[in-house]
Amino acid sequence: MLTVSFHSYKGGSCRTSTCYNTLPFLAKQLGATADCPLLVIDADLESQGLTYLFEAEMFFRDKPYDAKELFSGKNLGNYRENCIPVGNKLGLENESVYFLGVNDAKTFVAQNVGGQVERVLNNLTAGSFCGIVYDTAAGDQVSATATNKASQVIVCCMRPTKQFRTGTFSFLGRVGGKWILQGGEQIRRVVILPTAVPKENTIIENVEQKKNAREKIHSQIDRLGWEICEDFVQENTFGIPEVERFKWCEDVLYRLNKNGMINAEADAKVALTRYEKLAETIIRESELVED
Repeated sequence: MLTVSFHSYKGGSCRTSTCYNTLPFLAKQLGATADCPLLVIDADLESQGLTYLFEAEMFFRDKPYDAKELFSGKNLGNYRENCIPVGNKLGLENESVYFLGVNDAKTFVAQNVGGQVERVLNNLTAGSFCGIVYDTAAGDQVSATATNKASQVIVCCMRPTKQFRTGTFSFLGRVGGKWILQGGEQIRRVVILPTAVPKENTIIENVEQKKNAREKIHSQIDRLGWEICEDFVQENTFGIPEVERFKWCEDVLYRLNKNGMINAEADAKVALTRYEKLAETIIRESELVED
């Protein structure tokens, strides 16, 4: 079963919209069905985004169980009762994707006594899912640490700016020993993903910024001492391009394209191909992880 988390060292990285737009491609490539759905979990408990994008906040306010219950160490139980089907919002068969969101009206007190959260997340892999996708909290919050440790692949989202480049690799250097390595061996795969990359190159003080950013990222990857997937820091596939419509309203480009609603948006069309490539990359990287 595929397990993947979308993570960033700080907020504002377009992590949630990237996760949201990659979901239909993951579901299709994994062959998600009503009998074996893709399970998606909003693990950003204090700054929930997927819950709002799926317009599921009222559903989880009315339910006794939500993602905060999961990260308090309580098992999910019957997912069809405790989650909401969201495939139609992705342009897929509705019950092929189930979503566990956050009750945004409930206080969450972080706790993980005795590693019960890790045990609960591990129990999920025994369910009848084709895969589990986590949209994590930023940094090393309890839910971020737990979901990244529960995943085969971590998609590390970052804007191509100086603060994100420096902060992301500083953070990865600190947590690598805890999340990525075990006994000196790499047990998880990491995909580095620049997001909202400007469409046009920009010259600042006689420096080509796209080339400069790529070179800086490659240099920082080399210093880590463990493998990172560099598919999205190449000249012709440099991250996910900036999508103009997302500055106002994030949506699922796969569904919009299916309905003929992005015909004139070149930036959205390019982004769509990158989301599909990202799903393919996640699945390929997961196959490199030994069970």
